Amino acid sequence: MLPNRDLVEVTPSEKHQEVVDYKINPKAKYSDGHKVVCDDFQLTKLASERADLFASDLPIYHQVAELYCAPGADRFRVVFKPGFGQRYRELFSAGTVLPAHSVTKRAEVESVTAATESGVEEDLARLGKAWQELFDITKTDPASVPTFGPYRIAEKGEQGQLVLRENPEWAGDSPAQVPIYVWGPGADLPKLAEDHQISVLDAPVKTDFAAAGIASEKFSISRQPSDRLDTLSLADTGIFADEGARHAFSACIDRKALVKTVSEFSRNRVTATGLRVVPPSAPTHPRLRALSGAHMNRDIPAAKGALEGATVRIGYLKEHERYAKQVESIKNSCAEAGITVEAVPLSAANYGTLGEDYDALLSTLSGFGRNGLSKANQASLLPELLRAEKELQQAMWTIPLTTEPRAIATLKNVDNVVDNPGNVGLSWNMDRWVELDHIPETTSPTDTPTKKS
Repeated sequence: MLPNRDLVEVTPSEKHQEVVDYKINPKAKYSDGHKVVCDDFQLTKLASERADLFASDLPIYHQVAELYCAPGADRFRVVFKPGFGQRYRELFSAGTVLPAHSVTKRAEVESVTAATESGVEEDLARLGKAWQELFDITKTDPASVPTFGPYRIAEKGEQGQLVLRENPEWAGDSPAQVPIYVWGPGADLPKLAEDHQISVLDAPVKTDFAAAGIASEKFSISRQPSDRLDTLSLADTGIFADEGARHAFSACIDRKALVKTVSEFSRNRVTATGLRVVPPSAPTHPRLRALSGAHMNRDIPAAKGALEGATVRIGYLKEHERYAKQVESIKNSCAEAGITVEAVPLSAANYGTLGEDYDALLSTLSGFGRNGLSKANQASLLPELLRAEKELQQAMWTIPLTTEPRAIATLKNVDNVVDNPGNVGLSWNMDRWVELDHIPETTSPTDTPTKKS
């Protein structure tokens, strides 16, 4: 989220809401010593425009008309489309700005500006491929990839773990804990616990912590659901090009059955919602509860009248067993309307394309940086939120389902671990984590009772 003065200073125009100026911190450098320049931000804008080449999903940039950047400059300007600009802070969020000098080198392209201005499809395709592969640790040595922030990736271990050490080019506050070892999905949790290698764990939701050797007397354990939502994103081609078809498909989904399925699977009390901007935990949510309920109305006759005999393909990452169970639940409920739902399991290496390989994609989304048609975010005034939720419901490009279940364990002597409701999750303040020789007096925000379904 900008402004982040270690990276860039942001100045919205006082006269024109649509105009925002950016000045990059002269001390901002990647871990390889290259300065952060406006080309890095221009690359993000290009990626948002060519999702077909970059496999990107950056809907907030639909509100941006132009980004003006001279190659290598430390200043640039963003101009929003008329009437937009209120959500400028949601541009260029964590993980969306990549080092353009590394991407262009890998793509063998002169510069982002040159590729954008020439429009040569081959150059753009190579940029898109490089954008996708640069941080793919199965295709790139992560220690060779420059990073921005307090940490750099020092090495990839023999068992796939990443070792994070201090970034010598970082001009901000030094990280409190060095090194940090990061283990990905599929790690042997009981073995890591036995070897005392777990300090902070963002676990698969159905994890049995006791069986994994993660004892409650040593760890703070939380199963609080997050503000992110398990959501269906619908293609703008094929069966869902028609607005009526999108509404009909939403009407066949049994939300109560979904909540039961996810809660039982995850040992976590999730909540169904029909809202896209306002999460269930927001202070304004109670005042929109009736609208949320109306958006989730199940209407089998309407669904049957519009889509009986149709087939809807739902893609999802097969590593997430929860998604498979949700698709099965949707399949069963929509069968009552004569709609056939086909599951399309995907892998990160072969994610396919929405609108070609599947008609809808099930994933977990934060409202931050999304809902590109809307001028409102959850901090907006109630009338603006009401208008935005109604407009997004009418367009129906997404179907919100339930809150995301979570399972988190933190050693009680590790301080400053705070879960984030957005896409960055636990890692957002990793540089402030610190392992103490005692249990701090203050209770960690992750130290909440385990909920049983």
